[in-house]
Amino acid sequence: MLQERSSVTTVALGDYIYAIGGYNGFSSCLRSVERYDMSSSTWLYISDMCVARSMHDVAVLNQRLFVVGGYDGGGDLASCEVYSPELNKWELIK
Repeated sequence: MLQERSSVTTVALGDYIYAIGGYNGFSSCLRSVERYDMSSSTWLYISDMCVARSMHDVAVLNQRLFVVGGYDGGGDLASCEVYSPELNKWELIK
């Protein structure tokens, strides 16, 4: 990975592994997301999540990533967001 992370969530979708959010080990939860390309053995930053979070869950449905809950450094989160790999875009689910 390009950035140190703990309490990170990982998931595979297609030919990629995604490392989503987490804690940087120093001072804050992360909005950043990295994608590992198994064919080229390289990590790349993709679009940041809408909300910084660690200790969250992730699921894959209909070729999209759904991130649920977690902790933002100040309290527990009840928010959810979805990532579209086609658009490289995160959106909060209302």
